[in-house]
Amino acid sequence: LLVVSRGTLRKALAGLAHEGLVRSRQGRRWEIARGRRRVVRRVPPRHLALLTPCSLNVGAPFELYWIDDLREHLQYAGYRLEVFQELDYRGWRSNKVLEELAREVRPVGWVLHSAPANVQRWFSERSLPCVIVGSRHNRVDLPSVDRDLPAVCRHAAGRLVAKGHTRLALLIPRSGLAGDLACETSFRETAEPILWPRNGEVVIAHHDGRPESVFHRLAALMQRRPVPTGFLVTDTRYTLSALSFLLHQGWRVPKEVALISRDSDHFLEYVMPSVARYATSPTLFARKVSRVVLRLVEGGDVLPQDYRVMPRFIPGETLG
Repeated sequence: LLVVSRGTLRKALAGLAHEGLVRSRQGRRWEIARGRRRVVRRVPPRHLALLTPCSLNVGAPFELYWIDDLREHLQYAGYRLEVFQELDYRGWRSNKVLEELAREVRPVGWVLHSAPANVQRWFSERSLPCVIVGSRHNRVDLPSVDRDLPAVCRHAAGRLVAKGHTRLALLIPRSGLAGDLACETSFRETAEPILWPRNGEVVIAHHDGRPESVFHRLAALMQRRPVPTGFLVTDTRYTLSALSFLLHQGWRVPKEVALISRDSDHFLEYVMPSVARYATSPTLFARKVSRVVLRLVEGGDVLPQDYRVMPRFIPGETLG
């Protein structure tokens, strides 16, 4: 029994008849139409493609949060975000992967995350509507959105030097990403002019991202004489590895060794001693990315420039 008025029922039946789903004849009941029905075609939502060589299942929480927020912002604007992860960007294979994606996916715009130089230049040379999430390499005419990582590294170097450390180390993966390369340059250029007159030293310690590689590199650093006493570590996972390694080896943090994390994630709030770090809201970061992306795909004037978000420094016990 339908609890509706006769007027409502008549309007509903009239709508179904207009769509060709039901019909009526003089003196007969309404019946389901058996003949050719009118097909109502719905316009599919516009979609964008986010490309990343990383696996989001093991990625840093910050990356997962801003991608999820970006998807929500774009959905509200009428766009669907498709994420293509674990892409193979090595050598000649990258061009084939990108050509297949461009032919099959055909989005209204692209978002590149953790993209190496060859991938950025592939999109730039073809003038595809694209936004880089990260820093861009030379000869790339695309807009980019990133945290101001060089400013972070300059600030961290200054903090460590101000605490009296003359042997500094930057623990960073050998990623080849423009943001990491800029970090190495800014950290070295800030600290070396101050430390050289004091017989100090700056070491750039690369690893391949695997835990065993991080521990092996840290072990080699702590065998140097004199040992580094001021550390800046990129990525919160490597920060946790470095802090646990130093404490396990008997180093007192921060009395003997100070540590700053370039990045931040919520789980660092549960670590003792508290970690000095630079925090960026994933919600605010996603909002910045979505604004640039939407301006690009909706015909706005988006110049190939760098849009930067400045992280907030959170003092912690690991700095002293």
